[in-house]
Amino acid sequence: LARKSLLEVVGHEPLRFEMCEGIRSYAGMVLAGSYDASTVEWRHAELYFERAAALAADPTVLDKTDDRDDLRAAMALAVRASHWVIVLRIALALDALSSGAGVASSELAHLDTALSAGAAGDLGLVCRALGVRSFALFGLGRLPEARRDAEMALRLATELSDWAQVCAMSRSAGQTCFQLGELDAAIVHLDRSLTIATERDDASAMAQAHYFLASVHQSRSDKALAKSSFESALAIALRIGDPITQARAHMGLAWAPLDAGNHALSKEHYELALDLAIPQRAKRLERITTGYLGIMYFDAGEIYAAEDHLQRGAFESKRAGDVRVEGIFEGIRGATLAAMGRIEDSAWSFDLADDLLIDNPFYASVLAIHRGHLDLALARASRARGDLTGVIGHTSKASARIVAAQSGDDPLVRRSDDARLAVRILKRAIEEFQR
Repeated sequence: LARKSLLEVVGHEPLRFEMCEGIRSYAGMVLAGSYDASTVEWRHAELYFERAAALAADPTVLDKTDDRDDLRAAMALAVRASHWVIVLRIALALDALSSGAGVASSELAHLDTALSAGAAGDLGLVCRALGVRSFALFGLGRLPEARRDAEMALRLATELSDWAQVCAMSRSAGQTCFQLGELDAAIVHLDRSLTIATERDDASAMAQAHYFLASVHQSRSDKALAKSSFESALAIALRIGDPITQARAHMGLAWAPLDAGNHALSKEHYELALDLAIPQRAKRLERITTGYLGIMYFDAGEIYAAEDHLQRGAFESKRAGDVRVEGIFEGIRGATLAAMGRIEDSAWSFDLADDLLIDNPFYASVLAIHRGHLDLALARASRARGDLTGVIGHTSKASARIVAAQSGDDPLVRRSDDARLAVRILKRAIEEFQR
């Protein structure tokens, strides 16, 4: 069939084939006239029910071939037949194939239906499914709901004495609290995760806990603690051959040189992260690294390279339904567009980002600083028209954003490394404008 161009070879070890849509459509028409299509659908689905059960039980037992489309088709059939246990197992399998990035919004709807239907007497399966739903909600930017599910799964896992799941859900709850700006709560959860991982001698979980703890320390400006934790994560990941955590650690290690203005070293770490993520098909990690590379270019003053990377990070996040990450990169892209003088495009990007981050007020506050670049673009336009009042008004608005980020009993810049970088870039832009 491949030699006759009816199938295309798309992978090896194991050998994988794909059918183009034209051939698939024609084959479907022939099949409909020759066989009972539902019987064939069930034969296909049963194969992937078995694969989902194996992956759900132990994600390492099978090669992580990209079977997502087949599993989604099987999931849709299981939903129509009200096979809720199978729906949960497929959700776990899809999550395993995405390296823990959660399921897409369409599968999330199926998962919600299965859980609300009282999917299983197997509480361990329900607990793990709640964890998958938490990851999915996190990706969609629905952080309060993601924390709710993570903490619910954490309580259930504790009752079941499932310490591997307690460790994972403590890490998930900590990560969500971190994104909500609740840093003290994040550290409590992540310290618990690290303690359990160490007691169980689970090197992979230890590496991940070190990474997320490092991110919180970095946000608090505890530079020594952050560097030490990132290096611990990297050392463990190298020892166990975990390229995903290696990539994350390099992403974390890129921030200190970025903060110090050493853009060459920062870029080196980000590019190492990409080199590790791409062969693993870690698409979420790849697009996040691409976006942060854009932020590095923005700080370095390379506006066009910054806009290009941020656009790619936002676009790929949109395709994947990763609303929170799309909002972050779209908002910072708005700042680069403003620096180019593209005022209408900048305003559109910022407004879109605000809509996408409506459930994430913490990061929306960071983007409020970046909006100062739009204020400056409007000030430049006012100066070109000879409108001195407009120049003073728009420049004052930009400066007020910095003051707001630095004010209060617990100022934003004390809790967020992203906010500190945003303030630095905006300060420099204001100084350049006023020269």
